[in-house]
Amino acid sequence: MAGSANRRLTIAKLLLLAIVLALTLVIIIIVRNRETGTARLVVENPEIIDYVRISGDKEEVILTRPDERIWLVNGEDVARPSAVNMLLRTLAILEVKSPVSDEFFHQATGNGAVLPVSVEVKGNGRMLADFTVYLLSGNSDGNIFQKERGGDYFIAHLPGYDINPAIQFISGSRYWRPFTIFEINPSGIISVEVTRRLPEEESFLIESAGGRFRLTLNGVAQEVFDTAAVEQYIAWYAFVPFERWSTELDDSRVGSILAEDPVLTIRVTEQVAGLQDGTEQQNGGQNNTEQYKGDQNIPGQFEGSQGVREHFVRFWRIISSDGTVDNDRLLGEKDRSGELFIVTYFDIDPVIIRGDKFISE
Repeated sequence: MAGSANRRLTIAKLLLLAIVLALTLVIIIIVRNRETGTARLVVENPEIIDYVRISGDKEEVILTRPDERIWLVNGEDVARPSAVNMLLRTLAILEVKSPVSDEFFHQATGNGAVLPVSVEVKGNGRMLADFTVYLLSGNSDGNIFQKERGGDYFIAHLPGYDINPAIQFISGSRYWRPFTIFEINPSGIISVEVTRRLPEEESFLIESAGGRFRLTLNGVAQEVFDTAAVEQYIAWYAFVPFERWSTELDDSRVGSILAEDPVLTIRVTEQVAGLQDGTEQQNGGQNNTEQYKGDQNIPGQFEGSQGVREHFVRFWRIISSDGTVDNDRLLGEKDRSGELFIVTYFDIDPVIIRGDKFISE
């Protein structure tokens, strides 16, 4: 009987061990699944993504891919390929770095002071990812993500990149559009006026009509000048880019800069074919309305040109808090939008040359 009891005890121990092992395996599977689910901000097949919606408190942008070649911003403008490619790369490799507690989350976000950005990612009509992003300045990682409403909070990172992944989810549509100051057909340019505050003698006005040019330097009309140099100069306006938007300046600083006299302004007028005086055009079904004026006293008009669009850009020097002047870049604003961008001298130099460069020696 002792042997039988020992056998029953051994069997009971083995069954208990099997149960413990089975429970352990179940726990491991559950933990791994939870970890995988939490980390599944990434999209396993980014090549199928054709829709990304990024919604902030005041702005929303929808990026769509109508075909294999291009992405569109809100169904209109072609998106910057570099920005979209980095977004897709982020969605493909984004990983959880560490979870954070509710207490840490509320403290880091100032109990609701930091407003979230919501992100939806779709492909082939299916929802691929849905999460919330908090861009922070109070912690070294600069971000908190939430997989879904009511889900856990965690800090994310991009393996192989020393950047904050939260900055890839920008709800302002301007970020996704091409960083372009001028993109004008040179043959349609009526006039270019470059005005410098100091020294004023470098200011000039070029007027064009019927294949003829007029050049004015510091208010004085020039009888003899290099027309080939003028033509080469006008050609630069086909594409003048800027580096990036100046997002680091707060509203008060932007306002004070805009109130200052610019060091340089550029005013370009172009004639747009196929438009009548004072009419509005609807482009491609979108509410992309432009108002044009004719027979006005616009610099560069010869006799009564019509269908004129004006581009006006102001520039300021970049001065740091310690008074250091940035000798490589300028701040700019186009068409009095109130939004500042940063442009390098390398990109802007071809169109801010001195007027005497058109005078043959």
